[in-house]
Amino acid sequence: MKSLKWCLITFATLTLAACAFDKNSNTDTQSEIENRNTLNEKYSHVIGVYRGTVSSGSGVQNVELSFYTVDVKVGETSSGQPKFQPALMTRYRLLDNVVDDIVMVATYLPENTGQIFMSNKDNTFGISGTLRGETITGNVTRNGGQWGTLNVSLISRESSTPNDANDRAERNDRLMKIYEPIVGQYLGNVVPPVKQGQAFAIEVNITIDQVKDKDGFYAPALKADYKPAGQNDRNLALSLDVDYKPDANPPYMSLVSQAKNDYSVTMAGTISNGVFHGIFTNKFAIQATVTLKKQ
Repeated sequence: MKSLKWCLITFATLTLAACAFDKNSNTDTQSEIENRNTLNEKYSHVIGVYRGTVSSGSGVQNVELSFYTVDVKVGETSSGQPKFQPALMTRYRLLDNVVDDIVMVATYLPENTGQIFMSNKDNTFGISGTLRGETITGNVTRNGGQWGTLNVSLISRESSTPNDANDRAERNDRLMKIYEPIVGQYLGNVVPPVKQGQAFAIEVNITIDQVKDKDGFYAPALKADYKPAGQNDRNLALSLDVDYKPDANPPYMSLVSQAKNDYSVTMAGTISNGVFHGIFTNKFAIQATVTLKKQ
């Protein structure tokens, strides 16, 4: 009889504990749901893709900001299950050049005049601004100091989490569109300083190749072939690596020959409307002016 009584007491105790556990678990779940709904509602006013400009001492850059959310772990429930909540993120992208996007953690404070703050992982790049309607204005910082001013406006509410495969494809497509306008045959003249040689005509053919990037994936890259005009001597022909910076003002381009015995050529200057003006340097470090026109 005592044994039966003990069993009944034990069962009742376990039942009460289980009920309390379920109650705590349900409370945690409800709290998490309410918190997620609150955050999603707040972030819905800023999520989307914005385009505009950043103005700095080096000029004006066309930029794109994409706001999206990711789930981050913020602890555990009373039952030991992980708890997650939405976190606001921003992807900063230059539109006139293709460099790595900057991914930043963001904070949006609608209750504080719509202030919004963004910063990358090591705090070397950040944006502090204000969302008014569908426009964000503010300041851009680099390494802790003010670098420029931002002015962007909403173009779409459709925004997604970055995806490696999709980002690579999109990046390659952007590179092709940036490179295509300068691809072609260029003819021009190299004019050495007075008493240091005769002027001579050259031919440069710029093309788009596919090369492996630092992660082992193929990406578009500019290449060029160089030779003195009218010459078919292979010993005078060179392959050139091309570095093109369309976001510079004016756009910058350098062409550097790949190793070929002791024969080398380097050209560096600006390119605009199919005309390249720059400095030509040969293996003797003699500098001359060079002008090339796209045919």
